[in-house]
Amino acid sequence: GYKPGKTREEVAVDLTGRFRLRVVSRRDVIVYSDGSQMTDGKRTSAGAGWVGYQAARQIFRGSEPLGSQTEFFDAEAQSALQGLLTAIKSPTARMADNVHVCLDNLAVATRIVCQGAGSSQARFAAL
Repeated sequence: GYKPGKTREEVAVDLTGRFRLRVVSRRDVIVYSDGSQMTDGKRTSAGAGWVGYQAARQIFRGSEPLGSQTEFFDAEAQSALQGLLTAIKSPTARMADNVHVCLDNLAVATRIVCQGAGSSQARFAAL
């Protein structure tokens, strides 16, 4: 889990080692999520995407347009939330011992672990 004071690189090494050591069971669901924000001239739009694997097989994928009022941070949080919700509803989830959500935003990962005030409070409360 997250430990205050660690750099992004140290956390990445810890997580990489954990997955390499096969701490993750073949029954576990692994969710990869990503949020994005694009600017085209004066228009900005955001989106969220997620994909889930179990036993090295893709079991679901999804995406959601989030519109022009959504910030990048919120898109990242939404993708993690939707990925987790989809994993829980997956027919094969009953065989899983754990769901691992992998995201590429340390600030969002920190907010998931350490609740606090800020953007996307409802999303983080749901996570």
